[in-house]
Amino acid sequence: MEKGARWRIGNGLKVKIWEDSWLPRQVDFKVRSPNQGLVDASLVSDLIDPDTKQWDKELVSTIFNQFEAKQILSIPISQRL
Repeated sequence: MEKGARWRIGNGLKVKIWEDSWLPRQVDFKVRSPNQGLVDASLVSDLIDPDTKQWDKELVSTIFNQFEAKQILSIPISQRL
């Protein structure tokens, strides 16, 4: 990622929460929070409310530690879903 670039999640259908490098401001861009009940193959799209096309804040705050939840909620979601 280039300096000054901003990470944006499209629809999240191709990004695996626990396997892919997608979380900004982590050394390796990977989630460090322990998996709290989601399937290992869960996708970032599972964290997006299908009706509002916004992050499901309650779900994100439940699954991830406070630091990572704040990082995730700061990632803009594409409005072209």
